[in-house]
This record gives sequence, C-alpha cells and structure tokens, in this order.
Amino acid sequence: MEPYWALLEELDVPVGIHAGPGPPGATYITPTYRMRQSSLLLLEEVLVRHPKLRMWAMHAGWPLADDTIAALHAHPQLYVDVGAISFFTPKKNFYSFLKRLIDAGFENRIMFGSDQMIWPDALSVAIDTIQMRPC
Repeated sequence: MEPYWALLEELDVPVGIHAGPGPPGATYITPTYRMRQSSLLLLEEVLVRHPKLRMWAMHAGWPLADDTIAALHAHPQLYVDVGAISFFTPKKNFYSFLKRLIDAGFENRIMFGSDQMIWPDALSVAIDTIQMRPC
C-alpha cells in the first residue's frame, strides 16, 4: 500500500478507511474478521510516515473509544465519521460514544457519514439521530 499512501499524500486526496465492527457475530460470518483490527491505533505507522495524508476512519472505530481518542490526539490529520453507528447501535450507546469523542475535544474532526449503499431508508434515520443528539 505504500506507493498509494505516498501518492494520496502528494495529491492531497483524503482517504477513508473502514474501521469498526461488521454485523453482530461477524467473525462467524467472515472467519478472518477480528474486532481488534478495528483499532484506529493500527493506522499509526501510515500516519507517521505520511504526516500530510488526510485520513478519516469510518464508524469512528466504534466501539473502541479509547483507541479512537488516542489516535485522534496523536494524529491531527485523522478524522472520523459516524457512518452506520448512528443507526445500528442503540441510541444511548451511540450518544455515549459520540459524547466521549466530543468531551475529548474532537468535535471538529467528527463527520457525518451515512454508509448507505443498499439501505436508503437508513439515511433519514441517521440524520434524525444526529439532529436530536443530546450531547
């Protein structure tokens, strides 16, 4: 991937990385899936080698809030989006996770993401969830 990272950095093209869970029981659907691979800390070597590479992590690395906060703290070129976590996790859990990121000072690096490829009705649910947030 190194030539791609270098080119993306050189051309100032933001890159999105899928980080976060698959469906419940993902390991038993896709046997090679491991939740620990959703840690945003796994992005560090790329971010260190390419300090001008703008990257965002889809699903904000949910549910690994500590790793997400640590990665955002260490790497100012890293952003996150809420993606599907805004509608597939219980609202109380989503708001708690989002509040942790905001309370840690990263509200300006959290983006909306819909993650909509095949569930168009979920887009309005995601928007409603964000608009009525209690954070």
